Amino acid sequence: MGFLYDNFISGFFSTALQWIHDALTGNYVIAILLVALLLRLVLLPLDVKQKRQMRKITAMQERVDKIKERYANNKEKQQKKISELYKQEGVSPFSSCLPLLFQFVFLLAFFGAVRSLSNHETVAMVAQAAKEGTEVHLPSFLWIKNIWQPDALSLIEYTPNVLPSAADFQNIIAGAPALKEMLPQGFDYAKVVAPTISKYMAGGAQGFFEQIGVVFKQSNGLFLLPVLAGASAYFQGIYQIKSGMVQQQGKIMKYGLPLFSVYICAVTGTAFAIYWTFTNVFSIVQQLALNAYFRREEESGGEGGKEKKFSLAFWKRKKEKDVQEPGSSKEDT
Repeated sequence: MGFLYDNFISGFFSTALQWIHDALTGNYVIAILLVALLLRLVLLPLDVKQKRQMRKITAMQERVDKIKERYANNKEKQQKKISELYKQEGVSPFSSCLPLLFQFVFLLAFFGAVRSLSNHETVAMVAQAAKEGTEVHLPSFLWIKNIWQPDALSLIEYTPNVLPSAADFQNIIAGAPALKEMLPQGFDYAKVVAPTISKYMAGGAQGFFEQIGVVFKQSNGLFLLPVLAGASAYFQGIYQIKSGMVQQQGKIMKYGLPLFSVYICAVTGTAFAIYWTFTNVFSIVQQLALNAYFRREEESGGEGGKEKKFSLAFWKRKKEKDVQEPGSSKEDT
């Protein structure tokens, strides 16, 4: 199943991240945020179209419900009339699928890109320490000691998680044999990382607060990004449910996605967790901004200007008076 996240799209993202890091920022976190922002801006037209369509569908729900009630005993006629209504209003009930599909594809591709980059950078910095006989230089970010490791707590004494375990490092090498060529002859992972690990190793604390201090010292992070990712996914789902963007998938959006967000950000490197959390927060801000924009557009009469606004009252009275659905005739009754 590796082809889902290891493909030409993930290769493009990996190349873009590497180029931005080397040529512009010198910082992978900033590079990830820039690529994530550019990706969201590329998808913005599709997002606008999707949300405009969903608002139309939500506004039409009362008319759809009346059709369902009218033809409750004739499902074929019911679907036909609903389809005619959607066609008349220029709405596609499947309009939200394309943006979501693109987002899912890019999410998997970005996961593959960051995973590949993480493996390469981890092996590279360990290999450099082995060749120079120095400690491993960890790329930190805020409270994170190593962005290529998860933002996680280490709750077992004398087991810092600022670097992969020997078994995990071996899995990285096994998954990408080309990386093994970066290592010098006689390479011993445990020996090379021992000076770095010893800086964060702690234990033997007796009191409660001393034990908390041990956890903070040997932990790569504070488990904040997984919590932020879950919280942002929860509020994003709540907003989408209230705005009518999701209906049948309400429980999944409300509970499933936040739990999955916490899990994926707890077990993957901080670099991907940063991308995931940023994307969630950006989506919430974008939804609020688009919602305000659509409200102003509707209040001003939309694309039709004043003429459309003045016709709304007449159209509303017409809908209340005319119980015939689009395309209906006397024979429908």
